[in-house]
Amino acid sequence: MSAQALGETQSTKAGTRDRDTHRAIIHEPCTSSGTPGPAAKVTGMATSWYLYRLLPHRPDFNMTMSDDERAAMMRHVAYWRTQRETHQVLIFTPVADPVRSWGLAIVGVENEAELEELRAGDPALQAGIGEIDYLLLPGAIVASQS
Repeated sequence: MSAQALGETQSTKAGTRDRDTHRAIIHEPCTSSGTPGPAAKVTGMATSWYLYRLLPHRPDFNMTMSDDERAAMMRHVAYWRTQRETHQVLIFTPVADPVRSWGLAIVGVENEAELEELRAGDPALQAGIGEIDYLLLPGAIVASQS
């Protein structure tokens, strides 16, 4: 059996992917000779990417926040700004969904326990704004961030 059939790793243009854990080691392209280019960079450990969702308890939450809820959401935004600088957070944003209010972040972590720690520290969860869940993005191809 090949290494791919055994689930070890799979090489792609985007990097190397562990087929069992779906974790990607993201790197920049190599030169034509196959050696890393001058700006090539490999993340230290494999990263798993997740869609992190905040689903407020009310569908019209963004239009009907109380002062306390607004203050909690300001703490939530400040928290994710800080996480963007200390973790791999590609984006965090409210979503313009005509059906209901919700927000998302795309977060890269070493393991699910790390993501659960981020979730536990989220002021929106602590204030009871709504449910927070996350979903693995097993095929994430992430652009290099130089």
